[in-house]
Amino acid sequence: MEETNEVRIGRFLSGAAEGDERLAFERELESNPALKSDFLTYKKIWENSHAKMQGGWESEQAWQRFTENTLAKQTERGTARKINLKWAVAAVVVISLASFLLSWSNGKPVSYAYNANDTKPLVLSDGSKIYLNKDASVDVFPFKHKKRHVALHGEAFFEVSPDAQRPFTVESGGTITEVVGTAFNITQTQENTRIFVERGKVIFKSIDKNKEILALTAGEAALYNEDRMQLIPNPSPNINAWHTQHLSFTKNMSYAEILMDASAYFNRPISLENAALKDCRISNTLIYNSPEINAVLKPLASFVNGTIKVEGDKYIIVGGTCP
Repeated sequence: MEETNEVRIGRFLSGAAEGDERLAFERELESNPALKSDFLTYKKIWENSHAKMQGGWESEQAWQRFTENTLAKQTERGTARKINLKWAVAAVVVISLASFLLSWSNGKPVSYAYNANDTKPLVLSDGSKIYLNKDASVDVFPFKHKKRHVALHGEAFFEVSPDAQRPFTVESGGTITEVVGTAFNITQTQENTRIFVERGKVIFKSIDKNKEILALTAGEAALYNEDRMQLIPNPSPNINAWHTQHLSFTKNMSYAEILMDASAYFNRPISLENAALKDCRISNTLIYNSPEINAVLKPLASFVNGTIKVEGDKYIIVGGTCP
């Protein structure tokens, strides 16, 4: 019988896996991002549920349920297998994880954080997807009845699956965003919370002030700051660049706007030695897919007859004049 990842993780967490098996599993964790992601999730559940499993756990009943659900097909084929105590322990661990997930569904959220080694979106139980930006995290509350709710810290792009009976709500920086099915970007910082709607419609409102409510449609953006909510001009075409890995500098865009977008995308300070260049505007649209920083800055410097200087993690366009 082929072991499922859940059983392997259960064996490892319970201590049932020993010696070469444990070493092989640890090596696979380092080379298999999907397995590592599952392992970290179950490890957190195991750590939080371990105290609840002390005493009162009916191991015989648990093992019976495990064998009925997992070994049924093997039994039908008439293949017998001796199961030792270590397998039983692992099975109890796996079942206890499911038991904890059941208790979690009563109201406790599960937290997820940005992982630089895993760029895949977080896929929720309803099919909605969340893409976390660097240093961001999200608390996902149980989806039940007429409620789908998450709490965001940082920046994320959401693709929400339609469900008219269960609106999807995002709590972030003193605001609540309510949607049925749409795609949007939320950026929450210490100073403010900003939202940009890529498609669909959203309701953007203050938690504390019901009168502070805005209805936004595709292409619109809003900002919440110091208990004040307001529509803001259409943001840069690169507002979602961190998610799409696509930079686009449109014709007549100013250098100030371009360098602001490039700085945000590369997470590096980029500045002009000659401040007078900030109002220079490019004459052609420039498009980059998954670009490197020098591939973006060299053409920009050449456009104004300037050069690039690097100081630590800072990039400076030196000299030059507007064409």
